[in-house]
Amino acid sequence: MQKSFVAIALALTLTCAFAGFSTQNYVKSPVTVAADNDTNYTNSKSLTLNGITAGGVYLISYNNADNATNATNKDWNLWFRQLDAKTLSVGANNTVNFTVPSTMVTLYGNNYAVSIIQENVNGMSQLTAYQFPLNGGAALGKLTLTSNNDTAFTVAYVTNVMISNTVYVFYRANATRINVTNFGVGGTAGTTEFTLTSASTLTDTVQAVTGAALSSSQVFVAWTESGVLMDAVVDVTKGTFKNATVGGYATGTYCQVYVTDKKWYGELCNNATGTNTTYYISLRTSGSNLTSMANYTTTNSTFKGAYSYGPYVAVVFRDSTNSSTNPTFSYELWNLDSMTLFKTRTQFLTIDTTASVWVPYKVPNGGLYTLLYNMKNATNNVTSVQVGLLLGSSYLASVLGFLLTIIAGLFLF
Repeated sequence: MQKSFVAIALALTLTCAFAGFSTQNYVKSPVTVAADNDTNYTNSKSLTLNGITAGGVYLISYNNADNATNATNKDWNLWFRQLDAKTLSVGANNTVNFTVPSTMVTLYGNNYAVSIIQENVNGMSQLTAYQFPLNGGAALGKLTLTSNNDTAFTVAYVTNVMISNTVYVFYRANATRINVTNFGVGGTAGTTEFTLTSASTLTDTVQAVTGAALSSSQVFVAWTESGVLMDAVVDVTKGTFKNATVGGYATGTYCQVYVTDKKWYGELCNNATGTNTTYYISLRTSGSNLTSMANYTTTNSTFKGAYSYGPYVAVVFRDSTNSSTNPTFSYELWNLDSMTLFKTRTQFLTIDTTASVWVPYKVPNGGLYTLLYNMKNATNNVTSVQVGLLLGSSYLASVLGFLLTIIAGLFLF
Protein backbone atom coordinates (compact mmCIF):
# COMPACT_ATOMS: atom_id res chain seq x y z
CA MET A 1 0.00 0.00 0.00
CA GLN A 2 2.80 2.42 0.90
CA LYS A 3 4.63 1.82 -2.40
CA SER A 4 1.39 2.34 -4.33
CA PHE A 5 0.81 5.63 -2.54
CA VAL A 6 4.36 6.78 -3.30
CA ALA A 7 3.96 5.85 -6.97
CA ILE A 8 0.72 7.87 -7.20
CA ALA A 9 2.32 10.83 -5.46
CA LEU A 10 5.29 10.75 -7.79
CA ALA A 11 3.08 10.58 -10.84
CA LEU A 12 1.22 13.67 -9.68
CA THR A 13 4.34 15.71 -8.92
CA LEU A 14 6.77 14.88 -11.71
CA THR A 15 7.77 17.93 -13.69
CA CYS A 16 10.10 18.32 -16.60
CA ALA A 17 12.24 21.16 -17.98
CA PHE A 18 12.70 21.85 -21.67
CA ALA A 19 14.00 18.71 -23.37
CA GLY A 20 16.60 18.79 -26.14
CA PHE A 21 14.84 15.98 -28.00
CA SER A 22 11.55 15.12 -29.71
CA THR A 23 10.05 11.72 -30.48
CA GLN A 24 7.49 10.07 -32.73
CA ASN A 25 6.20 6.63 -33.77
CA TYR A 26 6.64 5.09 -30.34
CA VAL A 27 4.36 2.29 -29.13
CA LYS A 28 4.28 4.19 -25.84
CA SER A 29 5.49 7.79 -26.12
CA PRO A 30 8.21 8.82 -23.66
CA VAL A 31 6.92 10.01 -20.31
CA THR A 32 8.68 11.80 -17.48
CA VAL A 33 9.90 9.28 -14.92
CA ALA A 34 11.82 11.52 -12.50
CA ALA A 35 11.37 15.12 -11.38
CA ASP A 36 14.07 17.63 -12.26
CA ASN A 37 14.62 18.47 -8.60
CA ASP A 38 14.81 14.84 -7.47
CA THR A 39 18.11 14.85 -5.55
CA ASN A 40 18.26 11.04 -5.57
CA TYR A 41 19.79 11.03 -9.03
CA THR A 42 20.47 14.55 -10.31
CA ASN A 43 24.15 14.55 -9.31
CA SER A 44 24.77 10.93 -10.21
CA LYS A 45 27.70 9.63 -12.26
CA SER A 46 25.47 7.26 -14.20
CA LEU A 47 21.83 7.07 -15.28
CA THR A 48 20.69 3.89 -17.02
CA LEU A 49 17.83 1.49 -17.63
CA ASN A 50 18.33 -2.08 -16.54
CA GLY A 51 16.54 -5.19 -15.30
CA ILE A 52 17.01 -5.91 -11.60
CA THR A 53 14.36 -8.63 -11.87
CA ALA A 54 13.53 -10.86 -14.83
CA GLY A 55 11.61 -8.82 -17.40
CA GLY A 56 11.68 -5.72 -15.19
CA VAL A 57 12.47 -2.16 -16.26
CA TYR A 58 14.35 -0.04 -13.71
CA LEU A 59 15.77 3.47 -13.74
CA ILE A 60 19.14 3.21 -11.96
CA SER A 61 21.75 5.77 -10.94
CA TYR A 62 24.74 5.80 -8.66
CA ASN A 63 27.35 8.00 -7.06
CA ASN A 64 30.67 6.72 -5.85
CA ALA A 65 33.45 8.36 -3.86
CA ASP A 66 36.76 7.38 -2.31
CA ASN A 67 36.46 5.50 0.94
CA ALA A 68 37.69 7.56 3.90
CA THR A 69 39.60 4.69 5.54
CA ASN A 70 40.81 2.67 2.53
CA ALA A 71 41.94 4.55 -0.58
CA THR A 72 41.62 1.44 -2.78
CA ASN A 73 37.88 1.18 -2.09
CA LYS A 74 34.89 3.13 -3.34
CA ASP A 75 31.72 3.96 -1.42
CA TRP A 76 28.68 3.46 -3.62
CA ASN A 77 25.26 5.03 -3.25
CA LEU A 78 22.89 3.21 -5.60
CA TRP A 79 19.40 4.57 -6.32
CA PHE A 80 16.73 2.77 -8.35
CA ARG A 81 13.07 3.01 -9.23
CA GLN A 82 10.98 0.38 -11.03
CA LEU A 83 8.86 1.39 -14.03
CA ASP A 84 5.73 -0.45 -15.08
CA ALA A 85 6.75 -2.19 -18.32
CA LYS A 86 3.47 -1.29 -20.06
CA THR A 87 2.35 2.08 -18.66
CA LEU A 88 5.82 3.36 -17.59
CA SER A 89 4.31 4.58 -14.32
CA VAL A 90 6.94 4.91 -11.60
CA GLY A 91 7.40 3.02 -8.37
CA ALA A 92 8.96 4.01 -5.08
CA ASN A 93 12.52 5.25 -4.51
CA ASN A 94 15.03 2.66 -3.30
CA THR A 95 18.61 3.22 -2.14
CA VAL A 96 21.44 0.84 -1.25
CA ASN A 97 24.91 1.75 0.02
CA PHE A 98 27.96 -0.49 -0.21
CA THR A 99 31.76 -0.37 -0.44
CA VAL A 100 33.87 -2.25 -2.99
CA PRO A 101 37.29 -1.95 -4.64
CA SER A 102 37.40 -0.10 -7.96
CA THR A 103 34.73 -1.75 -10.10
CA MET A 104 35.37 -3.15 -13.59
CA VAL A 105 31.72 -3.85 -14.35
CA THR A 106 28.44 -3.74 -12.43
CA LEU A 107 25.45 -5.86 -13.41
CA TYR A 108 21.99 -6.46 -11.99
CA GLY A 109 19.76 -9.50 -11.62
CA ASN A 110 17.79 -11.60 -9.15
CA ASN A 111 17.37 -8.48 -6.96
CA TYR A 112 21.14 -8.07 -6.59
CA ALA A 113 23.74 -5.56 -7.68
CA VAL A 114 26.96 -7.37 -8.58
CA SER A 115 30.39 -5.78 -8.98
CA ILE A 116 33.08 -7.74 -10.82
CA ILE A 117 36.59 -6.74 -9.77
CA GLN A 118 40.16 -7.54 -10.78
CA GLU A 119 42.22 -7.78 -7.59
CA ASN A 120 45.01 -9.79 -5.98
CA VAL A 121 43.96 -12.86 -4.01
CA ASN A 122 46.83 -14.56 -2.15
CA GLY A 123 49.32 -12.81 -4.41
CA MET A 124 47.57 -13.81 -7.68
CA SER A 125 45.53 -11.64 -10.03
CA GLN A 126 41.93 -12.88 -10.03
CA LEU A 127 38.43 -11.75 -10.95
CA THR A 128 36.14 -11.52 -7.94
CA ALA A 129 32.45 -10.77 -7.47
CA TYR A 130 30.79 -8.73 -4.72
CA GLN A 131 27.02 -9.17 -4.35
CA PHE A 132 24.61 -6.78 -2.65
CA PRO A 133 20.89 -7.54 -2.17
CA LEU A 134 18.57 -4.77 -3.34
CA ASN A 135 15.53 -5.90 -1.39
CA GLY A 136 17.08 -6.01 2.06
CA GLY A 137 19.58 -8.20 3.87
CA ALA A 138 23.34 -8.36 4.24
CA ALA A 139 25.92 -8.41 1.48
CA LEU A 140 27.19 -11.84 0.46
CA GLY A 141 30.76 -12.95 0.86
CA LYS A 142 33.28 -12.21 -1.90
CA LEU A 143 33.47 -14.83 -4.67
CA THR A 144 36.75 -15.65 -6.40
CA LEU A 145 35.75 -16.46 -9.98
CA THR A 146 39.05 -17.35 -11.65
CA SER A 147 41.94 -19.73 -11.04
CA ASN A 148 45.01 -17.83 -12.21
CA ASN A 149 48.28 -19.19 -10.82
CA ASP A 150 50.75 -16.96 -12.69
CA THR A 151 52.03 -14.16 -10.46
CA ALA A 152 53.29 -12.23 -13.50
CA PHE A 153 49.95 -12.19 -15.36
CA THR A 154 46.97 -9.90 -14.77
CA VAL A 155 43.66 -11.50 -15.71
CA ALA A 156 41.30 -9.27 -17.71
CA TYR A 157 37.52 -9.20 -17.87
CA VAL A 158 36.19 -9.43 -21.45
CA THR A 159 32.38 -9.78 -21.37
CA ASN A 160 29.52 -11.62 -19.68
CA VAL A 161 26.11 -13.09 -20.42
CA MET A 162 23.39 -14.04 -17.95
CA ILE A 163 21.07 -17.05 -18.30
CA SER A 164 18.35 -17.10 -15.67
CA ASN A 165 20.32 -16.18 -12.53
CA THR A 166 23.69 -17.56 -13.65
CA VAL A 167 26.36 -15.21 -15.00
CA TYR A 168 28.93 -16.59 -17.45
CA VAL A 169 32.09 -14.47 -17.39
CA PHE A 170 34.49 -14.46 -20.34
CA TYR A 171 38.01 -13.39 -19.36
CA ARG A 172 41.58 -13.43 -20.62
CA ALA A 173 43.21 -16.24 -18.66
CA ASN A 174 46.66 -15.70 -20.21
CA ALA A 175 48.18 -13.91 -23.19
CA THR A 176 46.52 -16.24 -25.71
CA ARG A 177 43.52 -17.77 -23.99
CA ILE A 178 39.94 -16.77 -23.28
CA ASN A 179 38.28 -18.81 -20.53
CA VAL A 180 34.67 -18.92 -19.35
CA THR A 181 33.71 -19.21 -15.70
CA ASN A 182 30.40 -18.68 -13.91
CA PHE A 183 28.58 -17.90 -10.69
CA GLY A 184 25.00 -17.75 -9.48
CA VAL A 185 23.63 -14.30 -8.66
CA GLY A 186 22.74 -14.49 -4.99
CA GLY A 187 24.70 -17.74 -4.79
CA THR A 188 28.18 -19.18 -5.12
CA ALA A 189 30.87 -19.60 -7.77
CA GLY A 190 30.32 -22.39 -10.28
CA THR A 191 32.51 -25.44 -10.77
CA THR A 192 32.68 -25.57 -14.57
CA GLU A 193 35.40 -23.48 -16.25
CA PHE A 194 36.46 -24.02 -19.84
CA THR A 195 38.55 -22.47 -22.59
CA LEU A 196 36.74 -20.78 -25.46
CA THR A 197 39.79 -20.23 -27.63
CA SER A 198 43.58 -20.04 -27.64
CA ALA A 199 45.28 -18.09 -30.41
CA SER A 200 48.46 -16.02 -30.61
CA THR A 201 46.62 -13.20 -32.40
CA LEU A 202 43.44 -13.35 -30.35
CA THR A 203 41.64 -10.07 -29.74
CA ASP A 204 39.43 -9.09 -26.81
CA THR A 205 36.49 -8.39 -29.12
CA VAL A 206 34.47 -11.34 -27.83
CA GLN A 207 30.70 -10.97 -27.96
CA ALA A 208 28.21 -13.31 -26.30
CA VAL A 209 24.42 -13.33 -26.37
CA THR A 210 21.56 -15.67 -25.54
CA GLY A 211 17.88 -15.73 -26.45
CA ALA A 212 14.79 -17.77 -27.24
CA ALA A 213 16.24 -19.17 -30.48
CA LEU A 214 18.76 -21.09 -28.36
CA SER A 215 18.20 -23.63 -25.61
CA SER A 216 18.33 -22.58 -21.96
CA SER A 217 21.95 -23.76 -21.68
CA GLN A 218 23.30 -22.22 -24.90
CA VAL A 219 25.12 -18.98 -25.69
CA PHE A 220 26.06 -17.72 -29.14
CA VAL A 221 29.62 -16.34 -29.16
CA ALA A 222 31.72 -14.59 -31.82
CA TRP A 223 35.34 -13.44 -31.76
CA THR A 224 38.26 -12.72 -34.12
CA GLU A 225 41.57 -14.54 -34.56
CA SER A 226 44.24 -13.44 -37.05
CA GLY A 227 41.71 -11.17 -38.74
CA VAL A 228 39.23 -14.06 -39.13
CA LEU A 229 35.73 -14.02 -37.64
CA MET A 230 34.92 -17.13 -35.61
CA ASP A 231 31.71 -18.15 -33.88
CA ALA A 232 30.16 -21.01 -31.95
CA VAL A 233 27.01 -22.10 -30.14
CA VAL A 234 28.33 -22.97 -26.69
CA ASP A 235 26.67 -25.21 -24.14
CA VAL A 236 27.86 -23.27 -21.13
CA THR A 237 26.76 -25.90 -18.62
CA LYS A 238 29.05 -28.51 -20.20
CA GLY A 239 31.66 -26.28 -21.83
CA THR A 240 31.13 -27.98 -25.20
CA PHE A 241 30.98 -26.37 -28.64
CA LYS A 242 32.25 -26.57 -32.20
CA ASN A 243 33.67 -23.32 -33.52
CA ALA A 244 33.35 -22.26 -37.15
CA THR A 245 34.98 -19.75 -39.48
CA VAL A 246 32.58 -17.16 -40.88
CA GLY A 247 33.10 -16.53 -44.60
CA GLY A 248 32.83 -13.12 -46.22
CA TYR A 249 34.31 -11.24 -43.27
CA ALA A 250 36.70 -8.35 -43.99
CA THR A 251 39.19 -7.03 -41.44
CA GLY A 252 37.93 -3.85 -39.88
CA THR A 253 34.28 -4.78 -40.29
CA TYR A 254 32.12 -4.11 -37.23
CA CYS A 255 29.94 -7.08 -36.31
CA GLN A 256 27.23 -7.46 -33.69
CA VAL A 257 25.93 -10.84 -32.54
CA TYR A 258 22.19 -11.36 -32.27
CA VAL A 259 19.67 -14.03 -31.24
CA THR A 260 16.05 -13.56 -32.25
CA ASP A 261 13.00 -14.67 -30.32
CA LYS A 262 12.17 -17.15 -33.06
CA LYS A 263 14.89 -19.31 -34.66
CA TRP A 264 17.74 -17.18 -36.03
CA TYR A 265 21.09 -16.23 -34.55
CA GLY A 266 24.34 -15.03 -36.09
CA GLU A 267 26.23 -11.83 -36.87
CA LEU A 268 25.02 -8.56 -38.32
CA CYS A 269 28.02 -6.74 -39.80
CA ASN A 270 28.57 -3.42 -41.52
CA ASN A 271 31.53 -2.20 -43.52
CA ALA A 272 32.15 0.89 -45.66
CA THR A 273 33.69 0.73 -49.13
CA GLY A 274 37.10 2.21 -49.87
CA THR A 275 35.54 5.51 -50.92
CA ASN A 276 33.49 5.67 -47.70
CA THR A 277 30.38 6.60 -49.65
CA THR A 278 28.49 3.36 -49.17
CA TYR A 279 28.40 0.83 -46.38
CA TYR A 280 26.98 -2.64 -46.51
CA ILE A 281 25.05 -4.53 -43.87
CA SER A 282 25.65 -8.25 -44.07
CA LEU A 283 23.97 -11.00 -42.12
CA ARG A 284 24.72 -14.58 -41.24
CA THR A 285 21.85 -16.87 -40.29
CA SER A 286 21.87 -20.55 -41.22
CA GLY A 287 24.74 -20.49 -43.70
CA SER A 288 28.49 -20.32 -43.07
CA ASN A 289 28.97 -17.01 -44.91
CA LEU A 290 27.87 -13.43 -44.40
CA THR A 291 25.19 -12.50 -46.94
CA SER A 292 24.63 -8.92 -48.10
CA MET A 293 21.33 -7.67 -46.71
CA ALA A 294 21.31 -3.98 -47.72
CA ASN A 295 23.55 -1.04 -48.55
CA TYR A 296 23.27 2.59 -47.52
CA THR A 297 24.92 5.89 -48.39
CA THR A 298 27.13 7.09 -45.54
CA THR A 299 26.10 10.71 -46.09
CA ASN A 300 22.52 9.75 -45.24
CA SER A 301 22.83 7.29 -42.37
CA THR A 302 25.11 5.24 -40.16
CA PHE A 303 24.47 1.93 -38.43
CA LYS A 304 23.88 2.33 -34.67
CA GLY A 305 22.84 -1.13 -33.52
CA ALA A 306 20.50 -4.09 -33.92
CA TYR A 307 17.95 -5.62 -31.56
CA SER A 308 15.92 -8.81 -31.68
CA TYR A 309 12.19 -8.22 -32.02
CA GLY A 310 10.11 -11.38 -32.19
CA PRO A 311 11.10 -13.15 -35.42
CA TYR A 312 12.66 -9.95 -36.75
CA VAL A 313 15.74 -7.82 -36.25
CA ALA A 314 15.30 -4.09 -35.66
CA VAL A 315 18.21 -2.15 -37.20
CA VAL A 316 18.70 1.36 -35.81
CA PHE A 317 20.32 4.18 -37.81
CA ARG A 318 21.47 7.71 -37.26
CA ASP A 319 20.02 9.44 -40.31
CA SER A 320 22.39 12.38 -40.48
CA THR A 321 26.16 12.05 -40.35
CA ASN A 322 27.08 15.66 -41.06
CA SER A 323 27.99 18.28 -38.46
CA SER A 324 24.37 18.91 -37.52
CA THR A 325 23.81 18.90 -33.77
CA ASN A 326 20.21 17.75 -34.22
CA PRO A 327 20.33 14.43 -36.10
CA THR A 328 17.36 12.10 -36.42
CA PHE A 329 17.30 8.38 -35.66
CA SER A 330 15.25 5.69 -37.40
CA TYR A 331 14.77 1.94 -37.43
CA GLU A 332 13.92 -0.76 -39.95
CA LEU A 333 12.49 -4.22 -39.26
CA TRP A 334 13.97 -7.11 -41.25
CA ASN A 335 12.34 -10.50 -41.74
CA LEU A 336 15.19 -13.00 -41.49
CA ASP A 337 13.14 -15.88 -42.90
CA SER A 338 12.98 -14.17 -46.28
CA MET A 339 15.84 -11.64 -45.84
CA THR A 340 13.39 -8.89 -46.80
CA LEU A 341 12.37 -5.58 -45.29
CA PHE A 342 9.30 -6.09 -43.08
CA LYS A 343 8.92 -2.44 -42.03
CA THR A 344 10.44 0.46 -43.93
CA ARG A 345 12.59 3.18 -42.41
CA THR A 346 10.67 4.76 -39.52
CA GLN A 347 11.93 7.88 -37.79
CA PHE A 348 11.53 7.92 -34.01
CA LEU A 349 13.87 10.55 -32.55
CA THR A 350 15.39 13.98 -33.13
CA ILE A 351 17.95 14.99 -30.54
CA ASP A 352 20.35 17.81 -29.73
CA THR A 353 23.49 15.71 -29.31
CA THR A 354 25.37 18.55 -27.63
CA ALA A 355 22.84 18.79 -24.80
CA SER A 356 20.98 15.50 -24.49
CA VAL A 357 21.48 11.74 -24.33
CA TRP A 358 19.50 8.74 -25.54
CA VAL A 359 20.17 5.17 -24.42
CA PRO A 360 18.36 2.06 -25.73
CA TYR A 361 17.46 -0.85 -23.45
CA LYS A 362 16.09 -4.17 -24.74
CA VAL A 363 14.25 -6.37 -22.25
CA PRO A 364 15.05 -10.06 -22.96
CA ASN A 365 12.14 -11.43 -25.02
CA GLY A 366 10.40 -8.09 -24.42
CA GLY A 367 10.20 -4.52 -25.65
CA LEU A 368 12.83 -2.01 -26.77
CA TYR A 369 12.85 1.06 -24.51
CA THR A 370 14.74 4.33 -24.76
CA LEU A 371 16.00 6.49 -21.91
CA LEU A 372 16.23 10.20 -22.77
CA TYR A 373 17.56 13.06 -20.67
CA ASN A 374 19.29 16.42 -20.81
CA MET A 375 22.93 16.36 -19.80
CA LYS A 376 24.16 18.01 -16.62
CA ASN A 377 23.55 21.75 -16.63
CA ALA A 378 25.18 24.69 -14.83
CA THR A 379 23.92 23.39 -11.50
CA ASN A 380 25.28 19.90 -12.26
CA ASN A 381 21.81 18.39 -12.55
CA VAL A 382 20.34 15.92 -15.03
CA THR A 383 16.91 17.07 -16.25
CA SER A 384 14.02 16.00 -18.49
CA VAL A 385 14.38 12.30 -17.70
CA GLN A 386 11.96 10.38 -19.91
CA VAL A 387 11.46 6.74 -20.89
CA GLY A 388 9.50 5.51 -23.89
CA LEU A 389 8.61 2.12 -25.36
CA LEU A 390 9.80 2.21 -28.96
CA LEU A 391 8.88 -1.36 -29.88
CA GLY A 392 6.47 -3.44 -27.83
CA SER A 393 6.66 -7.02 -26.63
CA SER A 394 8.52 -9.31 -29.00
CA TYR A 395 5.86 -11.95 -28.29
CA LEU A 396 3.22 -9.59 -29.72
CA ALA A 397 5.48 -9.03 -32.74
CA SER A 398 5.52 -12.77 -33.38
CA VAL A 399 1.73 -12.95 -33.10
CA LEU A 400 1.33 -9.92 -35.38
CA GLY A 401 3.57 -11.47 -38.00
CA PHE A 402 1.59 -14.71 -37.85
CA LEU A 403 -1.74 -12.90 -38.21
CA LEU A 404 -0.47 -10.81 -41.12
CA THR A 405 0.61 -14.00 -42.88
CA ILE A 406 -2.88 -15.49 -42.44
CA ILE A 407 -4.59 -12.31 -43.66
CA ALA A 408 -2.31 -12.11 -46.70
CA GLY A 409 -3.15 -15.74 -47.48
CA LEU A 410 -6.89 -15.07 -47.37
CA PHE A 411 -6.56 -12.47 -50.12
CA LEU A 412 -5.05 -15.07 -52.42
CA PHE A 413 -8.33 -16.99 -52.59
